Amino acid sequence: MSVNDLLPLPEGKMLEFKRDLSSPKPILKTLVAFANTADGTLIIGRGDDGSIVGIENILADEERLASLIADCIAPAMMPDIEAVTIDAKSLLLIRVAHWPGPFYLKEKGAINGVFVRLGSTNRQADEATRQDIPSLLDAVADVPRFIARNTRLASKIESMQRRDIAEYPAIAVREVLINALAHADYGRSGMRIMVSIFYDRLEIQSPGALPFGMTLDDFRAGVSHVRNIVVSRVLHELGLMEQWGSGYQRIINACRQGGYPEPEWQELASCVRVIFRPHPDVPVNVPVNVPVADAALNERQQWFLEQLSVGRSVKAVDIEAQWGVVEKTAKRDISALKKMDLIVFVGAPKTGRYQLKDSQ
Repeated sequence: MSVNDLLPLPEGKMLEFKRDLSSPKPILKTLVAFANTADGTLIIGRGDDGSIVGIENILADEERLASLIADCIAPAMMPDIEAVTIDAKSLLLIRVAHWPGPFYLKEKGAINGVFVRLGSTNRQADEATRQDIPSLLDAVADVPRFIARNTRLASKIESMQRRDIAEYPAIAVREVLINALAHADYGRSGMRIMVSIFYDRLEIQSPGALPFGMTLDDFRAGVSHVRNIVVSRVLHELGLMEQWGSGYQRIINACRQGGYPEPEWQELASCVRVIFRPHPDVPVNVPVNVPVADAALNERQQWFLEQLSVGRSVKAVDIEAQWGVVEKTAKRDISALKKMDLIVFVGAPKTGRYQLKDSQ
């Protein structure tokens, strides 16, 4: 939604207004709650009565807010901060994606400083809620491990030495994953970055089509259009992302050097999907030790197992939200996984969680 569409709306779970930056603590608490709960938008420059009061020194306040976020919130938060003009008055528009965390206010600490969104209010998270919010950096590390654990490995003897061949090119997959994190459209509610493993392919899908005016040919030519500047800068500073616009060529080079088929990019209506095919020396009819790659499972069940494998707490309601199915279908998917002895529910009915059977 545009700023003009948001301004008349009441505050809610994903929207809040502030008059100015004179009291930064409530603003920082809201940003933390948005990041821990759901996508959210904070607009600074609108009064409590709905009037547009504007910000007098927009550049100074934008810089001050960025510094406050960097100094007061942990781990590093990466919201999209934009200065906009409405009726000749300047406002700050802050969009916060729902990132794995938990995020917290440094002043209050990692226990008392975690907040979540409840309606239009910010509430301190209890212990169970904090445990349900995984770390972003842990997720970045866990996904490649998840892929390695759930895909096949072939061996080849060359010059009297054994060489192991992974089913998919680790370097290229890593580049695509980092690219998805940097360029996903986090403003799309209900959509997430997805990694799906099938018996004959691996797919990485990120929400949002290519930026307006950009084509797949532009992408292949090295043209870079950064959607999330702050996210990209942090990934670069962490050493996870190299020079902008160079990712495609590194992906292709990694595939060619390892003898892998080049991946296929698909631009769909609301997402970008990258498809990897197995190395020709890795037979697709060899089973793996984790059922995510089992063709007998539908995509919803594969997704559910994938979330559990990286430590996320998911239930039937999450399948409903992710895939747009009714409650009966979601519960049937989970029931089938339990009957196949792949998952188990641990704990009390209200506070317990599902786990992979072999992870207890």
